[in-house]
Amino acid sequence: MTGRLPSRTSLGLLAALTGEESARVLGLDGASGITTVRVAPRTAYALARVQQEFGNLASTASGLVTMVHRGLRRSDPLAALLTRNAFTAGGDMTLRFKGGEYEF
Repeated sequence: MTGRLPSRTSLGLLAALTGEESARVLGLDGASGITTVRVAPRTAYALARVQQEFGNLASTASGLVTMVHRGLRRSDPLAALLTRNAFTAGGDMTLRFKGGEYEF
């Protein structure tokens, strides 16, 4: 979902949910046959961004956050391989000057 407010602020939001995934594998010894192994838990993803336009030349300042949450219990074998929760944040800025001829 995206939108722009009268205050020259732009907003964006994205979210996704993936289901658990399994794979069929053949045991290394050959005797155990084909088994089903869970390879990915149910996972939620989210991203949000806000951008503020300012000044006569439409300079901008922006911020972004992301999140991931995996449905893992501490006893889950995948917990040793995958992070349960992750968050990131960042920002950027574009400064326009000299009539919009230059950007920094």
